[in-house]
Amino acid sequence: MPTRTTWTDWLGQNPATDVRTWRPGSVDELAQIVSSEPKLKVIGAGHADNRVARPDDGTAMIDPTRLDEVGFEPRTSGTGLVRVAAGARIREVNDALDRMGRGLVNMGSFDEQTISGAFATGTHGSGAKIGPLCDSVRAVELVDGKGQRWRVDDPDRPIPYSGGAPVLAPGTTWVRDDRDLFRSLGVHAGALGVVTALVIDTLPAYQLWERRLVGTWEGLKPKTLLDRAATFRHYEVLVVPQPGPDGTHAILETFRDVVTTGPNGKQTFENRPPKWPAPSPLFERQLLLDWARLGTQFVELLEWRRDPDKVGGRLAKGLDVLSADGKLFVGRSDQILMLRLGARAHGFEMAVPVAGPKTIRDVVATILERAADWNRPGEQPEQRCVSTSPFALRFVKASPQFLAPQSAETAAGTVDLWCMIEIPRLWFPTDQESARYPHYPNAVVHDVWHDVTPQGVRPHWGQFNFLQPGDLPRLYPNLAKWQAVAARLDPDERFVNAWDRRVGLR
Repeated sequence: MPTRTTWTDWLGQNPATDVRTWRPGSVDELAQIVSSEPKLKVIGAGHADNRVARPDDGTAMIDPTRLDEVGFEPRTSGTGLVRVAAGARIREVNDALDRMGRGLVNMGSFDEQTISGAFATGTHGSGAKIGPLCDSVRAVELVDGKGQRWRVDDPDRPIPYSGGAPVLAPGTTWVRDDRDLFRSLGVHAGALGVVTALVIDTLPAYQLWERRLVGTWEGLKPKTLLDRAATFRHYEVLVVPQPGPDGTHAILETFRDVVTTGPNGKQTFENRPPKWPAPSPLFERQLLLDWARLGTQFVELLEWRRDPDKVGGRLAKGLDVLSADGKLFVGRSDQILMLRLGARAHGFEMAVPVAGPKTIRDVVATILERAADWNRPGEQPEQRCVSTSPFALRFVKASPQFLAPQSAETAAGTVDLWCMIEIPRLWFPTDQESARYPHYPNAVVHDVWHDVTPQGVRPHWGQFNFLQPGDLPRLYPNLAKWQAVAARLDPDERFVNAWDRRVGLR
């Protein structure tokens, strides 16, 4: 039987009242729940900080976390294909894969999300030659709006099953040749049905090296930025929005690539420049992150309302801490990619189609200008919108999924590369403080969004955004195909919430 509760996301926002919460222990039980509930949403870790996954008041939600099995896909020996149940958190998947001698193709810097929730919203890591996480999916298992079970394989990358077919539960419809269906399921924002499992590509367990270097945005040429993104497996940049005393903006560049070990035990550090240092003990990186976590908590609590001019200096010092004096570290792939700084942050992220160096230069210039517009020295704190975190630039290969923020097809033509720019705002204020400081935290990002919208910029599905009715057809040329699939899988609109209707998704 379900429990009744008031639901909030991981930040304690977007409450939904009188929500019936189901925690099915099997797919058969889940299918029965879907058939019995007129309106419901699947909620993983609640990490989306907008209303995309919010259940409407008085409706039902499914907590999938009891469905958490991870194992090799049957009848695919030697392929490295792994079946992951939808409720498994990414950290659990990483640990299971390590025991299997495998690793995820990529991941972001956070590992608390359920894997199905992260994939469903276009979540990504960094890597100009690697698409969003959903691009590693080879097959999707789901329950549709009628309670029926589906197995949908990627027609462009057929799975070589021994015996010619996967192991399927009775009553499952197996689809192998429907490209529109598969590409709609890649990023579905929880509005097509309940994904119960994913079959994903994995890699043999591997290690990464990492080095971080401080500098200034003004000293980093946009062409150099793109060259580094193309060279290293993972490359990202943090930028402090406030200028330092010399007028420049502090940055932290992160370089990561693969470490291979030969038969003689010798390690090769892919793409490590000559004269870069030898590895330091990995525990030093953990100590560094522990210090950074404390620093982040300090920033959350600092009185930016009383002394906003000091925030920029503290952020620049934070980048110095994270740089670890330029030391180089080596560790298991997920240990290096994951930061888990523990900050409460209200995030806004946009996907910028990269036409060349000028694209990046212009968008970053807009962010810096708007941050300065809203944080003028001498003005009263109530009139300012203080940027309480660096913003991040990460590069992602274009995706074939219809609604991926990094989808290759745009209104202006085909795009090969996207720059994901995330602007977090640490420490989300209470309602009382929001009334006193009305411009924090959204004034800067609202103006940035308004300024860059003509460039075909898309928001991340799982983060705060300013989508309005009519935006989606302009941003996603394949929206009509996706909506046709939605009408097939969920004709009664069981999985449609108020947010879906407001932005015109369904």
